[in-house]
Amino acid sequence: MVNNCQKAVLIVVFVWPCLGFLWGQVPPFELDTVLHAHRKRGATEVEQWIGLPGGVQALSADNKGRMVVWDWPSLEQNQWLEEHQTGINALVVAPGGASIFSADGSGRIREFRYPGMLLLKAFIASFDVVCYVNFNPKHASLLIAGYHSNLRETSDGLVRVGNPDRMRDIRRLAASKFYPNGYSYGITDAWLDATKQEVWYADGFQIFVRSLPEGKLLRTYLSPTVSNNLLVSGNQLYVWASGTVHRWPIDAPGEMPAASRLLYPTELGYCRLFKAPGKPWLITGDVQGKVYVLHADDLRVLAEWKAHEGGVRSLWMPADEQALVTTGLDGLIKIWRPKEELLVLEDSTVGEEKENQVVLLPKGLVEQRPWPAMDVPEGTFNLNLRDAQQVDGDSVSVYLNDTLWMGDVAITGQGISAELTLKKGTYRLGLVPLNEGEVAPNTAVLLLTGPKEFRSRQVMRSSPGEVLVWELRVE
Repeated sequence: MVNNCQKAVLIVVFVWPCLGFLWGQVPPFELDTVLHAHRKRGATEVEQWIGLPGGVQALSADNKGRMVVWDWPSLEQNQWLEEHQTGINALVVAPGGASIFSADGSGRIREFRYPGMLLLKAFIASFDVVCYVNFNPKHASLLIAGYHSNLRETSDGLVRVGNPDRMRDIRRLAASKFYPNGYSYGITDAWLDATKQEVWYADGFQIFVRSLPEGKLLRTYLSPTVSNNLLVSGNQLYVWASGTVHRWPIDAPGEMPAASRLLYPTELGYCRLFKAPGKPWLITGDVQGKVYVLHADDLRVLAEWKAHEGGVRSLWMPADEQALVTTGLDGLIKIWRPKEELLVLEDSTVGEEKENQVVLLPKGLVEQRPWPAMDVPEGTFNLNLRDAQQVDGDSVSVYLNDTLWMGDVAITGQGISAELTLKKGTYRLGLVPLNEGEVAPNTAVLLLTGPKEFRSRQVMRSSPGEVLVWELRVE
């Protein structure tokens, strides 16, 4: 239980760029820069924006087949590329960062060497629009999803997987389905889970999951609306369909539960769902040009604003979380910066509730105490979390006195840091592993430093379903 004294004790100080935003608080964004480069050359849509390896450059693409390499964060134009003849729908960085792949509306894919963006090869991957391209890092295989249109006899609506160095060997994994009304929505989106070796793809009113490399059908999910795009984060599946964001557990295939949030009543959805790094946020945009920040647990709208005159096409946030990049159907790229003041949001109603309406430690977890209770001095501390071994996609949630403090935090090699002020009392710091990454178990190093040269280092090795509790006593 959190008593009144303890409620006032914890002071969360946001450390830019180490951590940025914490649970329950979202800084409002204000417009910092507008880039007109694509529109000045006749583009009416900026389709994509991605960060490039090393974090010092970014890449944008438009509906005229042009790409621009930007220096980041100076936003100076470094290079223009005009290799495509039609709009570019997908950009992806190959494992290791040595190549960049781009896909267009004519079904063609091009590979560029990075840095330098020298064109290495081009090939036909689909008989219609390539709507999604991604890599399976473990096997270095390329995933290609092609949209199916009933208006074109040549369209195929296929999901293909193959070795990018031997594209002649690329093979069909699945195809879109024709429904009883005689219409096929084709492959509207696809997603590759490299950790579990699974391919997810949306086909009209269903979502399919197949294994790699054999393509065995593992499970299906039924959506009540056309599934424009999907996202898998932790143990949750999110679908942005017909203007509504839906959520349900990945271990509950079949009919979709009622968890949903209507944002805009339309069947069109240009913008993919984006999971903010290390934060419990989903970010997306609609056909009206609005950007939404939603809570990943209960889909509350935490913030929304008008970003573009046309629909929002893509979103990107750098690892330091000091900016949000949006591209739109108005041909513009906009850079948004978080304001210094914080917008304190209403507490979530997820989980069991108490008088203070906070998110509580989930029931059913097995509590372990791998570290002895520790006496600590009164004052301000820094808590750093980083991966204990090779960075392999581990993520955790952190609880303070059974109350969720940080949700779905990605554990990286550099780590994330947060400052907290402790006064007299007893504190329970709980860590809940959300996955096992690519290599079990979930591993993390906790480094707590504070006044009077206090320093304590603990190593966490745990699996989902457990909570590791560290008791801190302030005298």
